[in-house]
Amino acid sequence: MKRIVVFVLILNSCFLYGQEDNTPTPIRFSAKSGSLTKAIGWGYRSTADEWVDYSNVICNRNDYKKKYRSMMNSDYMYSEYEQNFDSIVTKSLVIDSVTYYALIVHKTSGQYKYPNMKIDWYHYKETFGYIFSEDEFSKLDSITEEVALSTKHRVRMGSVRIKYNEGIFLDSIKKELKQEKNEKATEYIFPVTLSEKGTIRFLTPEAFTEKNKYDFKEKYFEATYESFGKLLIKQ
Repeated sequence: MKRIVVFVLILNSCFLYGQEDNTPTPIRFSAKSGSLTKAIGWGYRSTADEWVDYSNVICNRNDYKKKYRSMMNSDYMYSEYEQNFDSIVTKSLVIDSVTYYALIVHKTSGQYKYPNMKIDWYHYKETFGYIFSEDEFSKLDSITEEVALSTKHRVRMGSVRIKYNEGIFLDSIKKELKQEKNEKATEYIFPVTLSEKGTIRFLTPEAFTEKNKYDFKEKYFEATYESFGKLLIKQ
């Protein structure tokens, strides 16, 4: 009887150790670029035929330099405009042997508590991730003319109560990349160009359309070539 019990235990052990481990391997970012933390936002004010500049936000109102000076470059001011950022960083990841590049934009967002009446505006931190293919992201390797990176894959995270968590953010990216996108899916564009004086002009990715085209003659962020180059991941 003892021999039978021992034989069964050995057989079960062999069976367990012989099974494949089907536990999914958690994905991780494989590499990280430097962070872009400052760029001058320029907005053209047609009524006065002037360009208005602020740090890290594009706003063509000059009253923040005068009447509302105490609020200039505050989270409240940033939250009023789509084109703003606290920092931008690139992180690469590999899923099913395919390399992707996530341009991660940490920014300030805002909305009304009662949108129909436009009452009680509040702001919060939010993080957007735009996932580009390796070929698409390689457009930034050598910028000699205007380029426009495009992707239909975007994730977002953040609210008044929810803070950024990289593990959850990565899971969102993995789920997003599994979704097949049709021709009608929203496309996000990351436009970048080289100015005549050698600086880089860009806009953070947005769902630009025919009705909402980007135009570097009206607005753009500007950074030195070296500062913008921090977003590239050095191999």
